[in-house]
Amino acid sequence: MSRRYHRRRASLRARILITLLVFMALGALAELAGQLTRESVAGVFQAVDGDTLSQAGRRLRFSGIDAPELAQVCMRGKTSWRCGADAKAVLARMASSGHLVCAGVGEDRYGRLLVECRDAEGDVNARLVAQGWAVSFGRYAAEERQARVARRGIWSGEFERPADWRERHARDGETPHVAQSAAIRFFRDLARLALGMVL
Repeated sequence: MSRRYHRRRASLRARILITLLVFMALGALAELAGQLTRESVAGVFQAVDGDTLSQAGRRLRFSGIDAPELAQVCMRGKTSWRCGADAKAVLARMASSGHLVCAGVGEDRYGRLLVECRDAEGDVNARLVAQGWAVSFGRYAAEERQARVARRGIWSGEFERPADWRERHARDGETPHVAQSAAIRFFRDLARLALGMVL
């Protein structure tokens, strides 16, 4: 093959690489802008289940955690108990105080705002995992270890991880939550496409 062909090919690769870098920079800027425009919601909430709140018809999904499903049953020895309902009751007590403030950027595929919530005692997401009412789902691994070692909440007996329970009961599987705006997802997908063209 000629030198001219190789130079054109190298030039094309360089242009694609520069384009990829520009889109990655735009994606980083979009993420930064998203962090600056976090949506905050405060007040009294209703617990939908152990990791989802509702306020005025809007659903908020706790980011980085996964609580037992409402219909999920756990075991303590030979005794079954409704751990999903208990997880919801714990969240309901926290949510009804009126001191909860939730902030998030982006939604999950069900249109729920992915949030991190705080109250007077601190990070509610972390506390639900540390108390054993939810498992780590992309974050809070240290809190999960604490709960497991102390045998708190669902760790006091045997249980199926909520994602496994949903899969076994033919419910839509969820993936670990990473709050991303539509702009971030667009630039990420565009970067993957451009990278595929370079390689």
